[in-house]
Amino acid sequence: MKFINSLIFLCAVAFFASCEQWHNPGDATESAKNYYDKAQVLSREAKNTFYRQGIPSGWTDVTNYSYNNKGQLVSSDLYCDGEWRDGMSVEYGNKSKIIKSSDKWGNKYSVEQTYYDKAMHYLAEEIVRNDVYGYVDSWTKYEWKGDRLAYIGDYSGDGSTLSGETLYTYRDQDNQTTCNAHCIKYGFPDVMPQVTDTIFTYIYTNKDRTQLSSKTVSYGEGLQERWEYVYNPDGLLISRKMYSTVDGDIVLRGVRQYNYSGNKRIIYDVYPEKVLDKWYLYQEVLTTETLDSSFEYDLIREFSCPFERRQPEDHSKSIVKSSLDGLDLQVNHCQLLNGLPYCYYLEYTLTNNTSSDIDLLTLWFKGDRPSDIPPIIVEDITSGRILDRYSREGFDGCAEDRAPLKKGEKASYGIRVFLDKGDPLPLDSCLDITIGICVQIGDERIPVTLSFFSLEPYYRS
Repeated sequence: MKFINSLIFLCAVAFFASCEQWHNPGDATESAKNYYDKAQVLSREAKNTFYRQGIPSGWTDVTNYSYNNKGQLVSSDLYCDGEWRDGMSVEYGNKSKIIKSSDKWGNKYSVEQTYYDKAMHYLAEEIVRNDVYGYVDSWTKYEWKGDRLAYIGDYSGDGSTLSGETLYTYRDQDNQTTCNAHCIKYGFPDVMPQVTDTIFTYIYTNKDRTQLSSKTVSYGEGLQERWEYVYNPDGLLISRKMYSTVDGDIVLRGVRQYNYSGNKRIIYDVYPEKVLDKWYLYQEVLTTETLDSSFEYDLIREFSCPFERRQPEDHSKSIVKSSLDGLDLQVNHCQLLNGLPYCYYLEYTLTNNTSSDIDLLTLWFKGDRPSDIPPIIVEDITSGRILDRYSREGFDGCAEDRAPLKKGEKASYGIRVFLDKGDPLPLDSCLDITIGICVQIGDERIPVTLSFFSLEPYYRS
């Protein structure tokens, strides 16, 4: 599913980008720009690093690509930390191709694409099939006016009923092109269609519109995304910045930088997260693409990150305790949700230092709160279940088994905490909490309480 979703997303991005004019490569004389624009990608290695709690963690994805003697992509395989995750194969017809994908979770899809031209620049129809369950996931038809996308129609699974349509109109002025995507989504017969307009504004560095300077996408009501591009004297893209509207302000949401060396294209992406009123580094991705053939060129610059790294969380002042000796408890993460002072996310780790394997069952919540504080609701992230704050006695009702915690092992869990009703309270009123688990050792079930006191949210220094 992840693979096919990514594939569909990339197709959608490509068609939205069709608001731009399509241009021929131009001069056949080899140049750095021609080489890096046209060279086939043989492999792509992406090192992903996340700083969710101020501590780096991540994985490495490696994708390998294969081509036929016409230079057409015929297969790819993606590995995550050395383990195969998903792959695809492509079969070509006269004006068509079939993309088949599968992943390690057993998902299988086929994407059937039909084109107006043999060069396969202009897509006419696309059908996405779920090959596991045998149904059509989506059916889309495309129309073009010259070299520009003019219309997209989304249809029902059998292709007979129109479920949505998007009409594209364009306006050119000097070095600027504006594209309006007028989208209509049809619902049930008695429901009014949903109508939206998305405006794409492209500004180029020249009147020939061969080099993009900026792209802005306006969704209405002040919501925008904007990309800004910078090139070196050889015409190679060296940086791209992405901005978007957050709480009424346009803020920097991502930066991409490029280096080029021989048959390598190196790409560095960074993305931030917002905590209260400040943006911190959340993710960085270092991608190395290996291209076919070879080329003598070298543009290596030091990559820079405009976002400050967060300090690791310090929960040394938190008081936590498990009522079962040997079942050790620690706080990993405590963060406000959406900036609300009465709702937060808590992640904790249990380590089994007892002498036996333990089965962990459904959590419960100890709900005896002071009378002046409204009831607090606790949601278990693992099961998505609201914990019953009144059932502290009857452990026979614990039916939702969790993964066993073997002797010497540890595992992390998460809960969301929020008020049942009432006005927001000072955060400190909600940061003392006791939850419970049903622990089964052998045939015996034992109630265990996990107590958290003096919790400190993530944003506090």
